Amino acid sequence: MKSDLETLRRFNRKVARLEKSGFAKRYADEVPNVIAKFEKPVFRDAGDGSFEIYGEVSSYLEDFSQDEIDAFVLTHRIITQKK
Repeated sequence: MKSDLETLRRFNRKVARLEKSGFAKRYADEVPNVIAKFEKPVFRDAGDGSFEIYGEVSSYLEDFSQDEIDAFVLTHRIITQKK
């Protein structure tokens, strides 16, 4: 029981830290501006007047560095994964 309570305390500290992060605070009331690019498109006739498009897709959040995004995602992953 003591071990379980300590695990829960650590979990709660992680959640509190995540909620206080600049990343989480910024998007509490605001929709993030996501930039997405579709590059090098390749079109393929799929028959019956339809077609398929293949290409490279990349996306990022404006005004945040990859380090900030990684820190948020990794912390979120830690608190949502089993064990």
